[in-house]
Amino acid sequence: MKPSRWISATMVLWGICSICQAATNNAEGLIACRFWLGAFETGVGPATPFFLSFWYQREELASRVALYFGSSTLAGAFSGAIAYGVLGNLEGAHGIAGWRWLFIIEAAPTIFLGLLSFIMLPDLPETAGRWLTKDEKAVAIMRTESSGNTDDKPFDKHQFISALIDYKNWLAVIIYVGLNVALASYAVFAPTIIRDLGFSALNAQLLSIPPYAASCVLVFLVSWNSDRTMQRGYHIMAVSCLAIIGYIFLLATLNVGVRYAGAVLVACGVYPIIPLTLSWVSNNNLGHTKRGVAIGMTSMIAQCFSMLGTQIYKAEDSPRYIKGHAVCLVFMCLAFIAAALLRFLLKRENDRRDREYGKPDSTDLHEVQTGERLYDKHPKFRYAL
Repeated sequence: MKPSRWISATMVLWGICSICQAATNNAEGLIACRFWLGAFETGVGPATPFFLSFWYQREELASRVALYFGSSTLAGAFSGAIAYGVLGNLEGAHGIAGWRWLFIIEAAPTIFLGLLSFIMLPDLPETAGRWLTKDEKAVAIMRTESSGNTDDKPFDKHQFISALIDYKNWLAVIIYVGLNVALASYAVFAPTIIRDLGFSALNAQLLSIPPYAASCVLVFLVSWNSDRTMQRGYHIMAVSCLAIIGYIFLLATLNVGVRYAGAVLVACGVYPIIPLTLSWVSNNNLGHTKRGVAIGMTSMIAQCFSMLGTQIYKAEDSPRYIKGHAVCLVFMCLAFIAAALLRFLLKRENDRRDREYGKPDSTDLHEVQTGERLYDKHPKFRYAL
């Protein structure tokens, strides 16, 4: 299916499921809506960085993926403000409860943008004639060829198997698992944690804005610098340390200022890992099938652990939430270790290829991919670190 069709269809269905939550009257209906909401969300999340990899070069990808996933931090900031306004001003309007208005107002733009992307979103550089001139199209194709996007096979079983057994993809899975446990718990319980610091429910929604706003800035800055230096592992390790310090703050004291600072550090440490990890996976898997499977498996397995993240903060653990913070701390340490190990192994492999085959003058990924069909196993290929 064309990217424009797939992404737009899943967005519209995602929005419909979200808006249907406003009509639920029992737990069963809400669970059903949430199930399908998650199903369609998984269609958008992995597909978008995979789609962007067809348009941008290796050293441009993280910042572009950051524009997409960084918008979730903006949404987190705005959702707090929207929730404050809706719950404070629309409660009971036209006989509709405020929480129902919240689902309607937040889901409607998703449906609209999904329909708009069906018309506006170009698929691939090769088929973007209505959006690009002939010369622009040639440049776009040349750029993507230089980054290894010349695979003409719609599906390659050898690449499929290679993606599943490649150690670097499983280490990326561990990084993303650690991230998703912390991410899922933070997104669900940040307002609750802030409220338990002594603020009202409405003020807690407002105070959830600064952590998301700060993390949004860091998502863009870290991803930009990662592209500039072509260093993914070091940046993941650095922001993981921010999250680790944040959880230590949350565990160590009941001081309101310190715990709020910890909540900000957690957001700043968790969210930048998303574009960094997905661009790292994309950079180091050549071939459409292998790249798509690698991104998909990373997202799919990690999302399963999101269920853990939503269950570790219990009301009876208030206000310290020691178990929840401790679990997230362990998983963020695991992400740090996996990133360090992955970078070490990739650096060792790059050095081995340099010794045995010499340093490539310029890694022509077009030649790498169209030559012996070795893809990222080709002697001229060097892994992004």
